[in-house]
Amino acid sequence: MGLALIALVIAFFMISGGVLASTDSIIKDEFTGEDGDPPDKNKWEIHDDDGTIQIMDNNLDIEGHAWILTREEFQTFQWTVSVHVSPLSMDGTPIVIKLLSEEHDGGKLHSMVTVEYDNTTGWYTTFIFEKEEHTDQSGIMADLNEWYHVVVTIDQEEFDINITRTADGGAVWHHEGECEGFHNINHVELGSDDSHVRYNTFRVYDDMYHWQDHKQTTVTIIMFIIFGIVLFLPFTYRPVEHNLEAFLFSMGFLAVTMNTIFMDKSQIIIVEGGDAHSLPPFWTGQLVESALMDPLMITAAVLIAGMAFHYGRDHFRRYMEKAISKMQLKIFIFIIVVTLGMVASMITAIIAALLLVEVITVLRLDRKTETELTIIACFSIGLGAALTPIGEPLSTIVIVTKLQEDFWYLARNIGKYVIPSVIAFGIIGYFYASRSHVSRNTLSEDQVEEKQKEVFIRTGKVYLFVMALVLLGTGFAPLIEWYIIKLPPMALYWVNTSSAILDNATLAAAEITRSMTQEQINAALMSLLLSGGMLIPGNIPNIIAASKLHITSKEWASFGVPLGMVWLAIFFVVLFILKL
Repeated sequence: MGLALIALVIAFFMISGGVLASTDSIIKDEFTGEDGDPPDKNKWEIHDDDGTIQIMDNNLDIEGHAWILTREEFQTFQWTVSVHVSPLSMDGTPIVIKLLSEEHDGGKLHSMVTVEYDNTTGWYTTFIFEKEEHTDQSGIMADLNEWYHVVVTIDQEEFDINITRTADGGAVWHHEGECEGFHNINHVELGSDDSHVRYNTFRVYDDMYHWQDHKQTTVTIIMFIIFGIVLFLPFTYRPVEHNLEAFLFSMGFLAVTMNTIFMDKSQIIIVEGGDAHSLPPFWTGQLVESALMDPLMITAAVLIAGMAFHYGRDHFRRYMEKAISKMQLKIFIFIIVVTLGMVASMITAIIAALLLVEVITVLRLDRKTETELTIIACFSIGLGAALTPIGEPLSTIVIVTKLQEDFWYLARNIGKYVIPSVIAFGIIGYFYASRSHVSRNTLSEDQVEEKQKEVFIRTGKVYLFVMALVLLGTGFAPLIEWYIIKLPPMALYWVNTSSAILDNATLAAAEITRSMTQEQINAALMSLLLSGGMLIPGNIPNIIAASKLHITSKEWASFGVPLGMVWLAIFFVVLFILKL
C-alpha cells in the first residue's frame, strides 16, 4: 500500500508537471522598488562594505567601491548579458560589468570578460586568454548621465561586445575577441569602483541548447517504465530480491542505454568538468569514469572496516554483551540509535552502518523486532550523516559543490531538525525494544564465523551498488530535470519520496541552487533524507545492513515506508504550515 502511494504521488506530479515545467532560460531584473531598498537578495549577493547599493528612481544605484553578484549558477558557454547603464560621475571607474566563470573545485576564477569605463581610457575590456589577463581599449568617451545599452555575447572561446546609446540606438563601440572558455560555473557582476553609476533592465540569456529544456515523450515513457520496474520488481520476484545490487546495476545500465538510443543528441555539447551529477543522461567517457571511480572511496571504507570487524568481532561482541548485561536492553538500544546517528557525520554513514550490524548480531531478539530496530537506526544514521560533508555524498555535494559553504553549514541550518529527530528515533527504538522477547529466530541466527572471502564479496556488492546509483541517477536525470525540479516546493517535498529508490545525492545536485532561500533548501533536504530510509536502495546504510543481516525488501518496506511517511507528514507541517 505504501509503495503504491509513493508511485501514485510521483506519477501524478510527473504528469501534471507538464503544465508546470515551462521555463524561460533567462535571468532578469528591472531593479524596481522603493527608493533606498536593496536589490532582490534572492537574486544578488550584495557587497557594499565600501560603498552604497540601493534602488533609486527604479534603477540600481551604486556609489563608491561596491558591486552585486548573481546568485543563480548557470553552466553554459553560449550566453548573452544585456544591461543598460548610466555614469553619474567620471571619477574612478564608474562602470564595471564582469562576466565570470569559476572552476567547480574551490571556486578559482577560470575565465573572465569585463566591460568597464573610466574617463582616462574610455570604454575598455579586460579578459582572460591563454591563462593571462589582457586589456583592449577603445579610446571612446561616454557622456555623463547618458544611458548606454551594453550587450556581451559569449560563444565558447569567443566574445562580442556591442555598446549603443539607449536613446537612439546609435553605435558607440563594437569589439570582438578570444577568451578562455566559459565551461564552468558562471556569474555576472555589476558594480562601480570609487565612482557612481546606475543600472537598469538586466538580462542574461542562455543561448546554448540544453537537453533539460526539451522534453522527449519517448524517453519519458521509457524512464517511467524502468522507474516502476525498479520500485516494484524486488518485492514480487525472489531472484531480484537476492541479487539486488546486480538488479539495480542492470536497471541503471538499461536507463542510460535507452537514453543513448532514443534521446536527440544532435545539438548537445558536453560541458567538460564537474561530476556524474552534471553529466548528460547518456553514455559518455566521463560517465564511465565516474561510474568506475565514484564508488572507490566508499568501497575502501567498507573493506577497511569489514576487515577490522572480521578480526575484532569477538572482542567487540564481548564488549557489547557486557554493556547489555549492565543496563536494560531498551536503554541500550536508545543509546545505540542516538549515538550512531550523532557520530555518523564524523565516522561516515558506512562505518556507522557496519557498527550497527555488529550490534544487531549480538542481540537475541525476535526477527521482527531486530528488523524494526535496524530500520529505525538506519533512519537515524541517514539523518545524522548529513550534518557534515564527511558523512555521506548528499552533504558533500550540497556543501562543497552546489552551495560552496563551510564545513558546518548543514549542521547550523538543518541541525535543529536532524538532532531532535535522531533523539526521537532513539525513543522509538526504546519502546520497540521494550516489547521484544528473546528468540531463536533472529536476524543473526545463521551467523557463523565469517570467512575473509565473505568480507571481499560484501565489499564487491557495495562497489556494484554505488556504481548502480551513479547510473540510475544519470539515467533518470530526464525525469528529474523535465518534471521533478520544476514542481512547486510543497509538491517537490512529496515527490522527493522518489529518493527511496534513487540516489538522493543526484536529486540534491539537481534541486539545490544558491538562488534558493534557506527555507527551500531545508525543506528539500529533509524530504530527501527522510525518504532515503524507507526502502533498501534509498541509502547506503540500508543496503549494508539489509545485505549483512538478510533483511528482505518486503520486510524493510512494510516498516520503513509507514515510518518514513509519518515522519514526512510531521515535517511537512513543521516546514510548510508552522514554518519553524
